[in-house]
Amino acid sequence: HAYGLYTHSGKTPFIQGRYLFAALVPFAVVVAAGLHRLLGRWAALAVLAAAAGMQMDAVAVVRRAWWAEPTASFGRSVRAWLAWLPWPPAVAWTVVIALFVAALVAAWELSRLARAPRAAMQAMPAHAP
Repeated sequence: HAYGLYTHSGKTPFIQGRYLFAALVPFAVVVAAGLHRLLGRWAALAVLAAAAGMQMDAVAVVRRAWWAEPTASFGRSVRAWLAWLPWPPAVAWTVVIALFVAALVAAWELSRLARAPRAAMQAMPAHAP
């Protein structure tokens, strides 16, 4: 329906990001299957690294575009971000540090599982009781 309206008016109604996520799921499944085929047990770590890289790039774009003036230094952008947050700066820094720690723990565990001998992987239960 949206495409029909676009062809008649040149406008893009109903086009919202929430629909994009549902459309990306099948694509992500195909990519995950291909990565598993190419990288085996290292695929999960590769996906984590790619996701972290994309997130860091997104934060950098947001920092340059919205947190302060476009020519602002990194420190100025962070101070502007902290000024607009509804929480105290200690909460923001705690969340940022927790995210980095969680990413490091996830990377450590994924690399440990990827290096584990195949026999050890087969002995692991499929899910925790």
